[in-house]
Amino acid sequence: MAVLSDRDLKKAIKEKDLEVSGIKMEEIFCSSIDLYLGNKFRVFKNSEISHIDVSKGVPENFTELIEIEDGKKFVVHPRELIL
Repeated sequence: MAVLSDRDLKKAIKEKDLEVSGIKMEEIFCSSIDLYLGNKFRVFKNSEISHIDVSKGVPENFTELIEIEDGKKFVVHPRELIL
C-alpha cells in the first residue's frame, strides 16, 4: 500500500488514475482529500464479521446506522469500511 503526496494525488486525478468528482484542487492535502458526504452512514461491526458474501446481501445486524447532525464531524479511520 502506498501513501500519495498531494502532488501525486493531483497528478492521479488529472491523469484519470483516481476519480473523485465535485472536489476543488485546494481540498487536496498531503496524503488526504477532504470529502463532503451525506449525513447517514452504515458502519460495519467489525468484531462480528469474518467475511461478506455480497451475493447474499449484507444483513442489517452486521452494520449500525449512524446519522450525523448537520455541522458535526464524522471521522473515517484508515481501513474502516462504511456505506
